[in-house]
Amino acid sequence: MANLRQGGHGLAKNPQNKLQHFSHPHPLVFKGDERMGHPCFGCREPVFGPSYSCIETTCRERKFYHHKLCAELPIVIDHPLHPVHPLILFDESTGYLEKENSKCKVCKEFRWEYSYCCYHCDFNLHIKCAVLKLEVKFHDHPLTPLCKSITFICDFCGKKGEGVPNLCSSCSFWIHNRCAYFPHTIMVVCHKHPLHLTHSSLELHQSNSQFCQICNKKVDTSYGLYYCFECEFVAHLDCAMNSKNTEDINSQELIVEDPKLDDSVDSTTLEVAHKRMEVQHFSHPDHPLVFNGNEKTGHPCYGCREPVFGPSYSCIESRCKELKFYHHQSCAELPLGLYHPLHPAHPLILFDETTCYLEKENSKCEVCKEFCWEYSYCCYSCDFNIHIKCAILQLEAKFHDHPLTPICKSIMFTCNLCGKEDKGVPNLCSLISCGFWIHNRCAYFPCKVKVVRHKHLLDLTYSSLKHHQFDSRFCQLCVKKVETHYGRYYCSKCDFVAHLDCAMDFRNREDINLLEFKDEEELNEFVDLASFKVKKSIVGEDGTQQAIEIIHFSHEHDLQLTYKVLNDEKCDGCVQAILLPPFYRCVECHFFLHESCAKLPKTKKHPLHRHSLTLDSMKPSEYFICDACHCRCNGFTYWCETCRYFALDVQCSLVSDILTHPGHKHRLLLSSGNDLPQNCNCCDSRPYSIFRCTTCEFAVDFKCVALPHSTRYEQHEHNFILSYTPEDDSDEYYCDICEEERNPKHWFYYCADCNYPAHPKCILGKYPNWKFGVLSLYKLFVVLMTESLLKEMIRQNKVDKRKKREEREKKKKKENILRSGTKLQKITNP
Repeated sequence: MANLRQGGHGLAKNPQNKLQHFSHPHPLVFKGDERMGHPCFGCREPVFGPSYSCIETTCRERKFYHHKLCAELPIVIDHPLHPVHPLILFDESTGYLEKENSKCKVCKEFRWEYSYCCYHCDFNLHIKCAVLKLEVKFHDHPLTPLCKSITFICDFCGKKGEGVPNLCSSCSFWIHNRCAYFPHTIMVVCHKHPLHLTHSSLELHQSNSQFCQICNKKVDTSYGLYYCFECEFVAHLDCAMNSKNTEDINSQELIVEDPKLDDSVDSTTLEVAHKRMEVQHFSHPDHPLVFNGNEKTGHPCYGCREPVFGPSYSCIESRCKELKFYHHQSCAELPLGLYHPLHPAHPLILFDETTCYLEKENSKCEVCKEFCWEYSYCCYSCDFNIHIKCAILQLEAKFHDHPLTPICKSIMFTCNLCGKEDKGVPNLCSLISCGFWIHNRCAYFPCKVKVVRHKHLLDLTYSSLKHHQFDSRFCQLCVKKVETHYGRYYCSKCDFVAHLDCAMDFRNREDINLLEFKDEEELNEFVDLASFKVKKSIVGEDGTQQAIEIIHFSHEHDLQLTYKVLNDEKCDGCVQAILLPPFYRCVECHFFLHESCAKLPKTKKHPLHRHSLTLDSMKPSEYFICDACHCRCNGFTYWCETCRYFALDVQCSLVSDILTHPGHKHRLLLSSGNDLPQNCNCCDSRPYSIFRCTTCEFAVDFKCVALPHSTRYEQHEHNFILSYTPEDDSDEYYCDICEEERNPKHWFYYCADCNYPAHPKCILGKYPNWKFGVLSLYKLFVVLMTESLLKEMIRQNKVDKRKKREEREKKKKKENILRSGTKLQKITNP
């Protein structure tokens, strides 16, 4: 048939092989082998083989016979002969009251059969004329309608008649449409073996003619006939199909012993099974949408506007990189038309509220009474409109035992899965005593997810935790309370709990295929240790090998291990002061590395990012901004090669998501979220990611966590130690460098020998992660100048806008005064 959206024809089926057809009030029952030859109510051709009919006693005379193909025709199609609008199936003999009988645009005839019609253009196609390709079992190639009614001789039955022939473009074979429905195998009363449908000359008989052993008339073997290969029994097509001659058994149960007629697996079928699944969707006619079994980004669906996770369709063309036209699998495979019990009079057509058809105005849903920019089903005759989420009769959720039914009324309610209260159409459990109802969007939560910060899969669960009877727990992604009588993601092996929204956040979800993930495999933090090669090594006093000369990926010269104490030198990796030996240095240039920084892994995983990070070094004139502490750095960076925007400095990359810090007595958990309840207790900043305590209200950001515990300041003879509590009981605390007041609750650096306290920013400088050199100093100068210029431009732009606004207001005031004076003059001088 023509281009049809996947998802079926919109006719109700059930397991008893029944079909509720629009043409008849009773269900039509499937029959695998009809032999009476009654005319089909759809195409008016004789019905043989698989069919549907009514078995009610009140319809005993007519029975409403249909070929299986005619009964299962889609309600709505897109046809290449009329691409502007969809075509709707109706019955010319009864049809709809508002639709007059019209001529078919292909055969130019009026016929009482099912047709596809456009309500806007009066375009009409008979169902036989609408077929683009016809597959028949007794011919090797597909047949195409000629789209013109002519007088011709059928190459199968040999009869001359007028109609639309189905032509084979490969071998010039053409037949009547009705001849395509002859059954492949039948049984006749006068013969004990099944007869097989065949055409062309008989292989076992080279004579030009045979006699039909039913009517005893000649059979032209160059046309189609029924034949028994065992007994050389031959019969005309019409004679074998006569109801008086056919035996009343099911031909589908016949045992076919002839190897030539035995059904075998077609290689082309296997090839199609291995091809990627694609849908040519009406919302994106330029490219097909390609199936993805495990979508993890959570982009909004173009159909229902809910986040897309799991099985989905999207466009993979590079020109559609930004939009991609994401669809849930269920939304992409919606039927183009359907009959709905809320509007049984006419079929409903699927369209997009955001683009839809030019002649269709945006309308309110009859169920939720709201305007929503999502796919809807619409009746063109009655202006009946229903959103696809409201059109669902029953919703199956994998995490609930019973089907869910929409209440069909928009109300305020609290979802039993996510625990959020808002207004919408709840989906209520069909078992009323269960009392379970949820948002439509919550039904699409996947049963399993993999988050970056846990090595096992998390399972979607709701109701109280089996192993923990207390009322609340903490989400280990955002470090906020989890109400355990609602839904959450949980790992029973490790007692790991996460909110639904936290686990589904694309920044927390790991970018892997869940179908290929092995639950027992551990996610190693360090993936590759090949960041340097050992050139020379010695055996230490403890018997271990120690590399004294290495080739590091970040430097062009060899690095040698040294035990010499240096003053005021920074490591080129972490850009922190080198306080104690040993460390690696280059004998040819000014390049230093801590021993630990030289041994950093080349790639690693980090809880702040879903992809693996790769170690890289900055050129002297380059820098980056760390996504954890937001400081400029020109040392080593761990950056993401996949998304190419995420970068961490060495200090932040070494911080794990669960830590114990000497500045706080309780364990701290990394919390990532847009709506954080508090600032950092140590510096008052409000970052995206922060470490929180589940016992008290303490919180600390990455910048403070990564502060070195010991450092130097200019020519001061002692090291400064990071301190967490005030140095004395006085009420006044000052920094001895800038001489400004200090917050006693904030961390600070302190030299106990000299009683010398100072702000961290005063000790470390404004750019603590920057190693200054000739090129790097110039680069920093350029950066600062650029920032100052941008700030000045923004300030000047605001001033200009304010001046223009003031001028407009003055002009408006003058116009109002003149207008008032004119009115007053008219009143005084009528």
